[in-house]
Amino acid sequence: NSLPGIDVMRPLCVAGCERDAALVLGDHFGPVLAVLPVDGIEDAVAVHRAAGQHLATSIYTGRPDQLLADASFIAALGSNVVTINDTVLPTAHPATSIEGRGASGWGASRGEAGLRALSREVTCSTTSGRVRTPLDEPSASVKGWLRKLAFGGRRGATANVSQGAGDHELGNAGVHQSASQSEHGVTNT
Repeated sequence: NSLPGIDVMRPLCVAGCERDAALVLGDHFGPVLAVLPVDGIEDAVAVHRAAGQHLATSIYTGRPDQLLADASFIAALGSNVVTINDTVLPTAHPATSIEGRGASGWGASRGEAGLRALSREVTCSTTSGRVRTPLDEPSASVKGWLRKLAFGGRRGATANVSQGAGDHELGNAGVHQSASQSEHGVTNT
């Protein structure tokens, strides 16, 4: 029942596979299920981990509560998505992250983790043409303006304006001020 010129992949289940079969080791692409006997949970995890692909893992069991209660079992699978007694529906929500690692893919592609993985933070800033970072010591007129700005033109106020060594690297002008009014005995630094 295929259309002319279109290849169709039909689901396939292969029972009685050997542990080292290419199908068991994940050397395929398509809707194929390998079925093989295992000697308990630890053995099943060992067979699963032998495959290099762990994008998603689907487990079918009559005891889902037992598996969900065992966090070490879920972690041992090494998959980003583990579904129990289903394959598609739990991963259909767009907020569910699918995060292929190693041979399984290129990292997260959905959900918050996917958005973060496919984004990069960019900081963009601009400085007014009237406000520039000084490269040299300010002129006498600029010093006077800064003195008035900082101290309101009070008599006896002085301002030492310089650019600190570390300030230039950060792109910020360093303004170091000191003021003294000896007649009142007040010193501000």
